Amino acid sequence: MIVVRVELHSAITHKVTEIARMRIRNAGGTPEIASYSIESLRGRSREQLDRGECQRSGTVVSYPRLRIHVWHLVARALIAMAYAGGREKAQESDLFGEQEPERAMLISFSEPPMLPYIRAGLRQRRGEDIAGARVKRQTIRKLGERGRKLLEWDPIGDSIPYDLHLWWKSRTPARELIGEVRAQDGGIRVYALNILHSEIINPDGSRYPVCRIDGPRGWRAGDAMLFWSPGDAPNAFCAETFADGFDSPEAFRDYFVPNLGDRFDAILFKW
Repeated sequence: MIVVRVELHSAITHKVTEIARMRIRNAGGTPEIASYSIESLRGRSREQLDRGECQRSGTVVSYPRLRIHVWHLVARALIAMAYAGGREKAQESDLFGEQEPERAMLISFSEPPMLPYIRAGLRQRRGEDIAGARVKRQTIRKLGERGRKLLEWDPIGDSIPYDLHLWWKSRTPARELIGEVRAQDGGIRVYALNILHSEIINPDGSRYPVCRIDGPRGWRAGDAMLFWSPGDAPNAFCAETFADGFDSPEAFRDYFVPNLGDRFDAILFKW
């Protein structure tokens, strides 16, 4: 069992430690709170801080196995405080580089057949018996500037620091909150994907279309790059389109890349 002992004494203590607890649990550790203040960091070198070390009463606590995961929150926050000009309270800009956005992300859905899958997925996440109901616990969205920042937040663990608020038709009078997914409970992951609709040219000059989903290693169990062509037997590509709520790979293709040559750069949210 790995135990990480650290506490941040600043105006952002509660927010950072709550997220840190979640990140430490996700990495297989057990968070434990101790009293480490900025005073314990004075005189420590940047290299020591970079290794995730802090000192109290002459004892150095190190967590090398979790260093990469914890670095993004705990060690980074400690460094920000230690190098904040001696201020007792670090600003959010010291920790995040800029003002942190809201604590929750709104994700809206509007495809009626998928609504029961989303509800079943939330029940499954809560540990309820869903009796074999089909679930949707992911969504693919167009990759924009905010999505890129989310991907940069935790390039090792692929987590994000925000809760997900799932809404039905959020910008219409029919808007309804489907449910919330809390970041502190763990399990929220984001991955960069690209979906491509292209064709293969055979040596005899004949052509046939092919669709591809490509993502980083670990975005799914198994191959990271998937292919499908009309007429193929059900395969991993089909399984991923089904997990996203589509009834067929054709429907998935027609939604994201309907025309030959289309490419869709996306961010995949999983919960």
